[in-house]
Amino acid sequence: MLGRIADSIAVLFLKKNIINEDELPVYQYGMQVLICNIAGMLTVLIVGILISRLVESIIFITIYATLRIYTGGYHARTPLVCNIVFLGTYLVTVMLEALKVNNSVVWIMYLLSCLIILRFSPIENVNKELDEKDKEIYRNKSLIISTLLLMILLAGDITDRYSNGAVNN
Repeated sequence: MLGRIADSIAVLFLKKNIINEDELPVYQYGMQVLICNIAGMLTVLIVGILISRLVESIIFITIYATLRIYTGGYHARTPLVCNIVFLGTYLVTVMLEALKVNNSVVWIMYLLSCLIILRFSPIENVNKELDEKDKEIYRNKSLIISTLLLMILLAGDITDRYSNGAVNN
């Protein structure tokens, strides 16, 4: 279904002379990726609204999408599987937050994530090949983003400790 919608949009672009015929396959693929990504994000937002976690959903999408651009990652065989994995990742994240998992566990999980990013980033895709210079740029950007997220996590942890009276003057 997504493929047919993507094809229709790309063919419409061709008929309106927005693209050339030789660009049609690229636009068909690009539209399919765009529609799939929008569907996944909308699903997460709808679930977020249903479970009263809209703000957390927006934060999750922002962080996930930003990291995914530069780190690469798992590529599912179909758009449906891709969106199921994306939604599953979101639900696990929300469940961990809702269960009030011990901060030590969160820190260990985050540090493991950083080590995985450090070791494997960026993961290439056949549709997005990277030369050595691009790999270095993407790797550095993913490390910068991970470091910024670490600083935000640390600031939130410190703020939470002070606001809950865990640290006394």
